[in-house]
Parts: sequence; C-alpha cells; structure tokens
Amino acid sequence: MNNHFEVLCNLLINNDANKEAADDTGMTALMVAASNGFLELCYLLIKHGADMEAMDGSGMTALHWSAINGDITVFELLIECGANSEVIDELGNTALDYRGDIVYVNL
Repeated sequence: MNNHFEVLCNLLINNDANKEAADDTGMTALMVAASNGFLELCYLLIKHGADMEAMDGSGMTALHWSAINGDITVFELLIECGANSEVIDELGNTALDYRGDIVYVNL
C-alpha cells in the first residue's frame, strides 16, 4: 500500500474519523479496502472497530468484496477476525458463492 495513503488513513482513524461513513452505494472504507486488496488498511480498520458486517446497498459485506476481488489474504484476514461467511446479499449469494475457488479450510 502507498505509504502516503497509509499515513492519511492513520491520521483519519487517530482523529476519530467515522469508520462507518459510506459512499452513495453504501460502501464503507473497509469494503473499499477489501475490494482493492489493501490488507494493511483492512487490518487497521478492523483493529479500530470497523464493522465487518456492514452491508452496502446490495447487501454485500467486506467479505463479499474480498471474494470478488479474489484476494485470499484479505479474505483470510476477515474470516480470522470474525467476519460472517454466511451473510447473503440481495442476489442470494454468500461471499463463497462469488469465489468458489477460494478455499478456506478453517470455516
């Protein structure tokens, strides 16, 4: 991750920025970080209390977005930190439905 981006994120988090603020589609910072494979930022947001079960406008969570992105490291981080792999979006899919080739043995 770009060092300037990480510094900015730390600055925002340490100054009580709203970690659950969402864009017009309902995506939170954690969802954006997960969908882009920003492992360190995902960890930082989770460490500071970001809601892993928050859903965007289509009912997708950060775990759904990490699965769509295909980033196994972010997917594993979210699972290890307690993300619910059984959440179903408005199309009836879980995160695993989006990436059937991601296999996480500790589910």
